[in-house]
Amino acid sequence: MRNWPAIALLAATGILHVYQFWLTPPSLPMITTVLFGFVYLGIGTALIIAGPKAMWTARIVPAVGAVLALGSVAQGQQKLLPWVLPFVMVDLVVLWLV
Repeated sequence: MRNWPAIALLAATGILHVYQFWLTPPSLPMITTVLFGFVYLGIGTALIIAGPKAMWTARIVPAVGAVLALGSVAQGQQKLLPWVLPFVMVDLVVLWLV
């Protein structure tokens, strides 16, 4: 059984993470965000292909992404941009769904 809501959220947030490349000037947090976008797209694809076998990856990577995003804001590496908190909230919803 596939977890379609988690797959859809991972795909949507992955695309938005990658789209951020054109919205912000280059920096380490932005490059990290774009890389996480590609990883989220890969996890969404893995959930379709491998199903339950990819669940642990779908649990761990969004948790790490949320911690990195909040940590970089707390340490002053990036500003609290309008999309940081929604990205973290989507990560938390994905954690709840998988």
